[in-house]
Amino acid sequence: MRFLYLAALAGLLLGPASATAMVINPGFDSGLTGWSTIGDFSVETGTYGPAGDPKLVLTTAPGTLAALGTGAVAADPDVIGLLGISAATLAGVEPAASVEGAAVTQQFTTVNAVTDIAFEYQLFTEETNWSAPFADFVIFHVRNLAGTFSSTVLITDVATEDTAGNLSVSATQFQSESPVRSITMPLNGADTYIFGIAVFDVTDDEFDSAVALDNFALIPEPRGVLLLATGLLGLTLAGRSRSNR
Repeated sequence: MRFLYLAALAGLLLGPASATAMVINPGFDSGLTGWSTIGDFSVETGTYGPAGDPKLVLTTAPGTLAALGTGAVAADPDVIGLLGISAATLAGVEPAASVEGAAVTQQFTTVNAVTDIAFEYQLFTEETNWSAPFADFVIFHVRNLAGTFSSTVLITDVATEDTAGNLSVSATQFQSESPVRSITMPLNGADTYIFGIAVFDVTDDEFDSAVALDNFALIPEPRGVLLLATGLLGLTLAGRSRSNR
């Protein structure tokens, strides 16, 4: 009996540490609370996904980070400051001729038991495809506040989506949309991170594109999940043992 309670206590004290680290307002149920934004953005609950399920939509509508010029996104202080992406990093991944866009970011702190950040995204476009020289793009970027760790994912391959028949007619203001995708990006242990997402027009500013975001979560390491499960199991068994006395 004593062992069961000790096992339960250990599991619940050690296991839930991962749950204390979380993204603020991960599903945008509280609008933009916890998030910083620049450019054209809105929280949508209608045609972008299931009705009543809020999503943050970033678009490349005119006037957002406008007139940056060919290759100038990497030198734009708004983008660098908001996303926390160094000019060298951004210059190394962005397609040339980025002209306008929007971005969102959040700073959060994790514990050791958290290993990844996961979320869902969906792409929308008025382009006939995103192939060069009109390859509008989305950047997902996470780095620690100290600047010693970073991870970047660049999404440009909507032309492949189109070729594979994965683009469908959109009920939104955009002509086409991709399926909802899930993505997981690695973190580097207990630390304070800046996570950011940006969408940009390439070459032209006539045909807009967008990205919709939802369901952000920090993923615990397997050990944290196991300890939590051990704690819950211990409490269950202890309760049964006590009731059978």
